[in-house]
Amino acid sequence: MSMEFISVRDAWKVVLDKALSKVRLDRLIIQVHESLGYFIADDVIAKVSYPKRNIALFDGYAVRAEDTTSASINNPVAFRIVYSNVIGPFEAKPINVGEPLPEGANAVIPHEYVNLEGNVIEALKPIEPHANVALRGEDVRSGDIIASKGTYIDKFLYVLLLRAGLNEIPVFRRIRVGILTIGDEIVRDMNLYLTKEDVVYDITSPLISASLTTYCDVIDLGIVKDDENAISHIIKNVENIDVIITLGGTSLGKRDVTVKVMEKEGEMIFHGISIVPGRTMAFGLIHDKPTFMLSGFPVAAFVQMKLLVEPYVLKVYNAKIRVFPILAELSRRISSTIGFLNVVRVTLNKQKGKVIANPLRLRGSGILSSISLADAVLLLSEDIEGFEAGDIVSVYKKEEPWGFAYVEGDFP
Repeated sequence: MSMEFISVRDAWKVVLDKALSKVRLDRLIIQVHESLGYFIADDVIAKVSYPKRNIALFDGYAVRAEDTTSASINNPVAFRIVYSNVIGPFEAKPINVGEPLPEGANAVIPHEYVNLEGNVIEALKPIEPHANVALRGEDVRSGDIIASKGTYIDKFLYVLLLRAGLNEIPVFRRIRVGILTIGDEIVRDMNLYLTKEDVVYDITSPLISASLTTYCDVIDLGIVKDDENAISHIIKNVENIDVIITLGGTSLGKRDVTVKVMEKEGEMIFHGISIVPGRTMAFGLIHDKPTFMLSGFPVAAFVQMKLLVEPYVLKVYNAKIRVFPILAELSRRISSTIGFLNVVRVTLNKQKGKVIANPLRLRGSGILSSISLADAVLLLSEDIEGFEAGDIVSVYKKEEPWGFAYVEGDFP
């Protein structure tokens, strides 16, 4: 029995057509303090401006910039030191970084550019208006949109929301993904793994779970033997799960138990995809739930997840995602399997100011070190035979959502 392979981009179109509408996300109002890891459900508008007033960016003296126009080392300009909240011509108020400027001041001259003589400073150089000053609203301006719908709340946006005076924000609930590991030989008991030759420690599910936790709530559905009835029982009884991922049971032959369950109880949409590694991936709907059937091998499963599962999750969120490649010089020649998208793992280093991509020779779908040691991935499209040493190629940091860029067509 042979397997027919669908291209990655055709598979993506099918996934969107059959499954994009299957996951409906409620809109929640939550505290900003609890919002890390969510996607924004509506445009968010700043409630306050920051800085609230013009503030100093250096320790020094608040002055009027126009009074320093003629200042130089040979012709210093004298300013009388004052301590009031208002300054006039040729007056200077001592100020620390972060403090608001007094009325009348429009610049700060740092300590190192003045001589201090009693109650007088001498400016040794001219400064421009607003020099060394953060202007009111320069960071955040009240009424401005500071984050649009579909934006992921990372640590940087999180603190910006707080600075903008927001206490609550609208977000989408997080997608719930259930992961079921399949295989007679798979264990999570380290003692068994260390003492028995015929068992394999489960590393694929923690790898996929950790990869998706950034965007999803991941539920571990456990390990089940290569038994169709046992697999069917678990899948039938899952609750509060939006998307199912199975690991293992997709190869041809006696061990394609996951595929057989899908064929009997669901709608098999495709089995076989033109990627290396990971060609045995399958996808379907079972009990109307999108079900991604990934390889049991860690590297193949990771590639499959990055190319279709992660993009699907991001698409459901209508996520605003930008992925930028790194241009690197290839250290040696690499060949490709024509007709398949080849995902080559590479390390990166710098030589004489250039980024060098070094393809790892360990390329098997079960060779975990090939992804653990890699810094980035190089994608060779189906029609590319390979690259020569010295070619400039685009690579992507392995943790970035590079699969989303590929399937959406944003790929060099």
